[in-house]
Amino acid sequence: MAACVMAMTAFAKSDLKVKSGSMAWAKEKVKVAVEFNFSYAKWDEKEDFKTWCGEDYEARVNNSLNGFIQGFNKKSKGAQATTSEEGAKYRVVVKIANMDWRSDIFGVPGQLYALCWGIIEVTDIATGESVCSIQVDGANGEGDFIPNDRFTKCFETVGETLAKTKK
Repeated sequence: MAACVMAMTAFAKSDLKVKSGSMAWAKEKVKVAVEFNFSYAKWDEKEDFKTWCGEDYEARVNNSLNGFIQGFNKKSKGAQATTSEEGAKYRVVVKIANMDWRSDIFGVPGQLYALCWGIIEVTDIATGESVCSIQVDGANGEGDFIPNDRFTKCFETVGETLAKTKK
């Protein structure tokens, strides 16, 4: 039983690691403008993500961005995320390198979860200086039967985890 719980926890974790700078910005009572950059993203490290998505590309990017903002704001005790730079102190750019989805061996057949790899860059809008760089390595959210909702849940988890990151 303990092995099952540990395995499920491993599947539910979101792997973010501060590579440089500090997460102090997230504790400030400020607005942060969030942008998503999928321009170099691959699907399963092979196919161009935009090509793979086809006509669902814009919806998936928007779902990802909105999920991230919702997750971040739900868990943040300081900074609040938005899509607008008006009044924002920091710019948070989520650069996606790779996306994929997998089945959860403990889940319902057909219910998959999305995974992402990339980097999150935080800069001070006024000075343009880098504040923090966070590596995203195989982060995932809850499983879902609906493909677009898988992306929302993945990035909601990334946003929640970022808001709770200490370093």
